[in-house]
Amino acid sequence: MLERALKNRKSTQWIQVEVRSQAELDQAIAGGAESILLDNMTPSQVKKAVKQIRAKLPKVPIEHQAI
Repeated sequence: MLERALKNRKSTQWIQVEVRSQAELDQAIAGGAESILLDNMTPSQVKKAVKQIRAKLPKVPIEHQAI
């Protein structure tokens, strides 16, 4: 689905991926997400996710929606 969104977007659109689990985060990173929203993750999950995102996609904006 991310691949299709990236392919069909307008040139000025950013694709934000909402992730709720480690598996979804792995897919978002592998797919080259341009922005990531960490949804309903604990503080320790957020810390781990941010570290992982910064290692692979250092300039990607990250948002967090609290539980």
